[in-house]
Amino acid sequence: MSQPVIDKIMVGKPKTFGNKDAKHPMEREWTTGIVKYSVKGDIWVGKTNLGGDGQADLKRHGGPEKAIFVEEGLSYPIFGASLFVLVSFTTDLG
Repeated sequence: MSQPVIDKIMVGKPKTFGNKDAKHPMEREWTTGIVKYSVKGDIWVGKTNLGGDGQADLKRHGGPEKAIFVEEGLSYPIFGASLFVLVSFTTDLG
């Protein structure tokens, strides 16, 4: 049996996309905590989150029972073979 290995630690603060004055529902403002970036070196681990990390929906994410999400690495090749999702965020600064 092999020992667990930490491959990546990813953190990020919630970001807001869209336009709060938009008429079309798909262009309305929304906030998400899904945008994460890899960090290197030591990182603070607290009871409710990691240093530099944040959640937009504190009812369903973060907190003492949900402070750290761990994904077993063997599932990534399976997901990659059967599912491809392309997400692009655009902002009209015009």
